[in-house]
Amino acid sequence: MGIPGLTTFIENRADLYMDDCKLHDTNLVIDGNSLACQIYQQCGSNMCFGGDYDKYGNILMMFFEALFKCKITPYIVFDGGYETRKMKTIIVRMKNRIQAAEKMSKMYNHHASVFPLFIRETLRDIGLKWEVNMVQCDFEGDTDIANIARRLGCPVLSYDSDFYIFDGLYIPFSRLDMTVRRNVDLTTKMQYNFLNCKIYNVDKFLCSYGRVDKSNLPLLAVLLGNDYVKRSTFSMFYQNLKTQSCHGRHKSESQNRIKSVLVWLENETRESAIIKVLGRYKKEKRQRILDNINNAIKGYNCFDSIYLKYLGISPPDVKSKEECIDFDKLGDIEEPSEPEEDNEKHSESDCDQEIIFPEDQEDSTLPTVFKENFRKCLYPPCFMDIFFRHKYYCIAQVEEVSAENAYIVSFDIIAAIFKILTGLCEGLSCVGRVGSKVGKMDVPTYHDPLPTLEEIETMDSEERLKVFFKILKLDYSFKTHLSSFPYSWHLYILAIKYAIDRSKLSWPLIYALIVSKIILSCIDYRTGFIRSVATFMKKHAAKLSMPLENRDMAIDPKDVSDCLNQLSTMDAIHCMNSLLQYFQKDQKVASSSKFFDRRSVHSISEFQSILLHLKYLNNLLKQPFHDFSVSSCLNCTFVYNFTANLSKRTNIETYLDGLLCKAPTVLNTLHVIINSIKEFSCVTVENTNPPPKKRKKKKKSTSTVIPDEHSNNDSEGEPWVDSNNKFSLLKS
Repeated sequence: MGIPGLTTFIENRADLYMDDCKLHDTNLVIDGNSLACQIYQQCGSNMCFGGDYDKYGNILMMFFEALFKCKITPYIVFDGGYETRKMKTIIVRMKNRIQAAEKMSKMYNHHASVFPLFIRETLRDIGLKWEVNMVQCDFEGDTDIANIARRLGCPVLSYDSDFYIFDGLYIPFSRLDMTVRRNVDLTTKMQYNFLNCKIYNVDKFLCSYGRVDKSNLPLLAVLLGNDYVKRSTFSMFYQNLKTQSCHGRHKSESQNRIKSVLVWLENETRESAIIKVLGRYKKEKRQRILDNINNAIKGYNCFDSIYLKYLGISPPDVKSKEECIDFDKLGDIEEPSEPEEDNEKHSESDCDQEIIFPEDQEDSTLPTVFKENFRKCLYPPCFMDIFFRHKYYCIAQVEEVSAENAYIVSFDIIAAIFKILTGLCEGLSCVGRVGSKVGKMDVPTYHDPLPTLEEIETMDSEERLKVFFKILKLDYSFKTHLSSFPYSWHLYILAIKYAIDRSKLSWPLIYALIVSKIILSCIDYRTGFIRSVATFMKKHAAKLSMPLENRDMAIDPKDVSDCLNQLSTMDAIHCMNSLLQYFQKDQKVASSSKFFDRRSVHSISEFQSILLHLKYLNNLLKQPFHDFSVSSCLNCTFVYNFTANLSKRTNIETYLDGLLCKAPTVLNTLHVIINSIKEFSCVTVENTNPPPKKRKKKKKSTSTVIPDEHSNNDSEGEPWVDSNNKFSLLKS
């Protein structure tokens, strides 16, 4: 949810409404969706290439480490599926993100936020490593987050303006300093760690406006508008409201509106305020408006949650009281003195109108297996939308607008997931980018028989593995190709196999994906997690200047696990010395969009779609393969830059032999993995890029031939140069 302008209003007066706090030895309820977005923005990663999950994962690890050093026990609560009453808002946001993604692909430095696909998954995976208590709500989670925090008597950490309305302790994420500090308890003389933060004080906020009654807080939220009730619903109320002005830099229409409503509420009880609001409208509209107000009161004043048991928390002793306002008990309501204007209508494109679906049966009984796994965060939130609405809402990515949506390559996997969840062969629609707009895409029918959720629970791992291969249309013998890889690589290699078969990945991209995985899962453990060239040289310059040793490698050329285990620390250092530059932003691409290869980014987006839905399918089938964290697989800035470099090499292997000559164990591992991929590729592919075409002689005409901007050779050059390599996956 969200109340427009309220966060800015409070932040501009933080010294008045917030108290300094040393956070330690306490519970902390965390809004998981908000945390994922805020942490990713803090890690300084690029969004235009698809996500730097290694940097994001590293910041998350530091965040949880800081909490536990200060003896802060986190409870993470995620949102679930979309609520029907929010559908219009969801579609509008999807449209805005698609537009932001399109601009981002044209302007490298565009500041809009297009969050990567895996940010929630990464938070969940790292939370599991730290054994954090986590739960996923069936739908919107704000009310339950507030209720759980009330039950524990602890603050909420989020960045959602609704928590200014809930009567509880609230720490805005922008007001938390993650630097661990030490202090001494004056009573016990014992040292303790703490985090500096500011906690919102609702009593100070209300006292600033003549002690507004707390019971009026939900009414304040409704009148200002949120994702459920549009402010235009109360246009007649605002026409008769005396306008108050904020001063100085705080002055704006939205800020003035908030102050005006607060000043008006100073001398009103909840009932008197509701009577005056309803008095601005005709009788036939009053009950509907009161229903909106009652829904808000119920949401903001609830003190119980069905999710407490999933966090190991006992329920409260006192149940929530029903505080709805009865229309018949409000008394006489005056008739409006002015004719009522209808300002509730707003324009929508025909495409958007098709996306707004009718009411769904959200009160249907959830299957026990589904409910338990969903709430334990074993299923992604999209499963609730698939189950209830037979709709799948695609998260916007940076893509080639003229190409098909990057999710389409995964439709066979999504269709199988739909059949397992619902038992239906057809009827699933995906809502997402169609061209540059929001549209619906029908998912193909899945005809083959698949087990139900209940049957999956009784199947052994071998049977579930066979189902997995069946859905991917792979022979069960493919298992032998995976046997030489570590378990944590299996889904990643399957994603590459699937992408080769369905989207015909280019070899430069395949190499980049494999090198990214080697660095993030193995090299970083040997060199330390470093992405700054200056920091790397400060730590490893002395070792880089040491003479190279002669190393005789006795490694089975077919066993990837052995190769990875025998990577030497010195080779890891030399490898990162050669490749660290590809993790950095490129100023040439930043200065001109013509150097930004949107086809390459689209290919990366397709691969991420495949990898994400294989992870979903694996979880649905109770993990016949070991799960993985994408933070140990993908840095998309590196993948993009290294792909661009390799795409201009006539022979990739020859080029890599020179680039990694000082890291022979790394080079050997890479060759072993690539040879394994060649073995199971469906088509014969050459590990080379086509030589540049010969220029034709100019004919006497008015037209001119523009030469290729980049030559295709094996020399060292700018690693950022755009690729001439054609990506056959794109369809106009």
